[in-house]
Amino acid sequence: MSIPAPSPSAFGITDAAQAQFVASHLTPHPFQTYVSPLKLESKVGNDLPTSYIVCTDPIYKMLETSRNWVKAAGWKMSEIRAGHDAMVIAPERLAELLDTDDA
Repeated sequence: MSIPAPSPSAFGITDAAQAQFVASHLTPHPFQTYVSPLKLESKVGNDLPTSYIVCTDPIYKMLETSRNWVKAAGWKMSEIRAGHDAMVIAPERLAELLDTDDA
């Protein structure tokens, strides 16, 4: 079983060319990833510095549980004013965040 892929607009993509590009790469998401437990042998991040970039425009509600987990775990959080596909919408700004200690 799988969950149908949302439309590019769900990820904040409004540019027609970007939407067409993203739509051509979307696939259904396997349902089992939501119900199968993740078993790790060590702590998430292996005690390395961890951070999370929140895409805020629009916020992708499907990731609310992940954002709450990250907050509770005390990870450093940064925001980018872009939708979930920031690598398509704002690649330069995303690269800056990923390339610095500010992420």
